Formats: sequence, C-alpha cells, structure tokens
Amino acid sequence: MEGERQAPAGPDHARPHRRVTIKLTRTPIEEPEELSKFALVNVPDAATPPSSLTNIHHQDAKKRYELSHPRDWHVTSPNIVSSS
Repeated sequence: MEGERQAPAGPDHARPHRRVTIKLTRTPIEEPEELSKFALVNVPDAATPPSSLTNIHHQDAKKRYELSHPRDWHVTSPNIVSSS
C-alpha cells in the first residue's frame, strides 16, 4: 500500500510531505472451526440466495405488527410524486 499525505500548514510548523510504503506479508493459517464445512452447511451454494435469506423483516417496537417482504417491494403513497 502506498500513499502520500500532506499535513495542513500551521503557525508552529511548515507543511511536511512524507511518502510511506507499507508492505504486508500474508501467511496461511489452518481453517478456524467457526468456518469449517460443517459450520457453513447453511450457506446456499446457488449464485442467488433464496428469498427467505434476503427478505426484509420489520417489527415495530411494541410488537404490534411485523412485515416481511422481498427487496423489490416498494412503499407507495398518493403523497409521493414520482420524478420519472
């Protein structure tokens, strides 16, 4: 990762300019138990996850009602004017 940064000039110092290079080395580790094939069994293999995993769920604070709907569902109102 490389980058340049200039600090703002102030009354007590001139504007310094530094160039920094950070080198990272990655070392493979053993698969953590939390990510094992058995732990990930509930993750679907399909390219598009089923709607049961992507639906939007909402429940009001007093638990009077609950909504569950697909992400392509839109709120409509006679007070909203479409800009298209």
